[in-house]
Amino acid sequence: MKNTWIVLVLVFWQGLVFGIEQDYYQALMRSGNEAYQSNQWDSALANYEMVLDAGLKSTNLYYNVGNVHFKLGNVSEAILFYERALKLSPGDQDVLYNLNIANTRIIDAMESLPTPFYKDWFTSFRNTFTSKGWSYLGLVFFWLFCASVVLFLLTQQAFVKKLAFVVALPLVLIAATGMVMANQQQNSCTSEDSAIVFQASVNVQSEPSANSTRLFVVHEGLKVSISQQVNNWFEVVLPDGNKGWIHADELQII
Repeated sequence: MKNTWIVLVLVFWQGLVFGIEQDYYQALMRSGNEAYQSNQWDSALANYEMVLDAGLKSTNLYYNVGNVHFKLGNVSEAILFYERALKLSPGDQDVLYNLNIANTRIIDAMESLPTPFYKDWFTSFRNTFTSKGWSYLGLVFFWLFCASVVLFLLTQQAFVKKLAFVVALPLVLIAATGMVMANQQQNSCTSEDSAIVFQASVNVQSEPSANSTRLFVVHEGLKVSISQQVNNWFEVVLPDGNKGWIHADELQII
């Protein structure tokens, strides 16, 4: 009995602390939003960064941080946080709009290589929902599938049994699709396969060494894909397909 009370007290205390922390960070977000509305960019950023330092993340938070950095003229930082917001909410029109504007401010305006239509289709389909949205869809249709199976097993009416059997197959296919897409979307959100150049001018080397041949120069704000890592060097692929090595200190992972 004594142990039960201890557990209950600990659970209550953890819930209380969690609630206080949530209220605190929500207050910081409100203060940041109010400062932003008053054009107090530095104050807004300070509030948002305290939330970021706590390890919290959300589309709204990243979007707001990106907006503040853009107002402050920090284009690379703005692009970084807009890209992070898109990882959580792919297809968000507000984020995409601001990201496109920010990208007009960078030096390296490159045309991306065309991708196969099926990859574009798959990405567009995957981005229809967030990982949580796909999970909910999968669970709903899984339970509908279970209900149709139960109905098939219990009913004695031939027509209802046939209907339950016919309906069960598409239901389980949709449920499986939802779970697969949820996993794909989650992998996309947590992957570290792209980065933003964070130095005014960066030499792209032929090998993972500062003493190797310089291939070309890129500038801050450019988004690159990461294909592999060797020690503190990343092999990156530019939007136009060119490859080379950049030191980790000159990039920020999205």
